[in-house]
Amino acid sequence: MAKTLSKTIENHLFFQHVQEYIDDGKDVVFSVRGSSMSPFLKERDLITIKPLKDKDLKAGHIVLARYKKGYILHRVIRIDKEFLFLAGDANLVQIEKVDRNAVVGFLSEATRDKKDIPLYTSRMLCYAKLWYYIRPIRRVWIKLFIRKINP
Repeated sequence: MAKTLSKTIENHLFFQHVQEYIDDGKDVVFSVRGSSMSPFLKERDLITIKPLKDKDLKAGHIVLARYKKGYILHRVIRIDKEFLFLAGDANLVQIEKVDRNAVVGFLSEATRDKKDIPLYTSRMLCYAKLWYYIRPIRRVWIKLFIRKINP
């Protein structure tokens, strides 16, 4: 069996290269790290980021964007003339406000264990919207659940 080699590089260097590929019109495929998009995307899911081109972004789409001094992969929750408002699916409070020009690319495909993850079906977008709007209930539930685990 062939041995798989992996190399770890700093996030800012990795995403600078991702940005270069996207700017050249190429798709970029990489694995999710972190849990900010849980439960819809999980650690090690394979995702494809594509250049936006003239794609109309809509609430519910997932984008890679420059934010502060780094990059985030979060869901668009609101759009106005100048800004996009983003939130991680696992995020209970924070919303990031980014300039439209800060968007690097659009999450077009995702797979988990070699199976496609439906990102933008009507059903999945409905679930994502509901998941976002029940954030206050999720906060309470987490507090109650954590108390039961750690009395």
